[in-house]
Amino acid sequence: MEPTKDSLSSLDLSATGRRRTAVFVALVVVVIVVSGFVPRISAFYEAHRWLQNLVLALSGAATLFLAYLEYRHAGEAVEYLGEQTRLSEEANRLSEEANQYRNSTFQLQAQVYQLQASMEEKLTRIRLFVQVHMDKDQNPVLFVSNLSAFDLWVNETKVFVMKTTTGSSASEVLGGGTHISRGKSESGYLLWGTLLKINNNQQRPLDMNFRVEVLVTGMADDPVRFLSHNYNLKAGTGNIKVLTNLSDK
Repeated sequence: MEPTKDSLSSLDLSATGRRRTAVFVALVVVVIVVSGFVPRISAFYEAHRWLQNLVLALSGAATLFLAYLEYRHAGEAVEYLGEQTRLSEEANRLSEEANQYRNSTFQLQAQVYQLQASMEEKLTRIRLFVQVHMDKDQNPVLFVSNLSAFDLWVNETKVFVMKTTTGSSASEVLGGGTHISRGKSESGYLLWGTLLKINNNQQRPLDMNFRVEVLVTGMADDPVRFLSHNYNLKAGTGNIKVLTNLSDK
């Protein structure tokens, strides 16, 4: 409970009353002392009993009034001391709550920072999908799809052959120096002709394991390397070719 204007005014009035009473008692004492040095006044005072009683009564009343004011002031002081203690406890509680809110704020700021970092990482991370399909003419075709949130620059596309019918392994560059917009795919690579070249231009029999490697650059300066699955391409008699994704096995 905060001190009210009325209570503060009563404190001021109590202090004023105490001062006035003290001044009155001091004046009475001064009068008595001075009277002792003036023969006529001293004689008059000694001769009249009622005056002596009046002075004593007034002194006693002033003393009692001062005691009452002190008692009242002491009660008010105890009350306001208790109020001060309660307010101090309330201030401590609010300070603890403020510290908790600050800690919560720091935790939320850390979470926001982590989310921002995660979003930036997702926005700047390169997503490239490299896959081989068979076209309508039963020839293998390479598809390079940009799934990133930005355009990519293809530095180099290369095919690696691990096993062929002739028993030799080799690698050949399929292309490079091209631009792929975000959400777009590129398929203009001479994959089938390059595989035939590595197989000494023999279409049949054909049994070849290979994969494709794509080197691209995104928003960062350093290029990133992506690999396709491992594939097996077989061709026997006739015009039937079979492409198998070895990663599915």
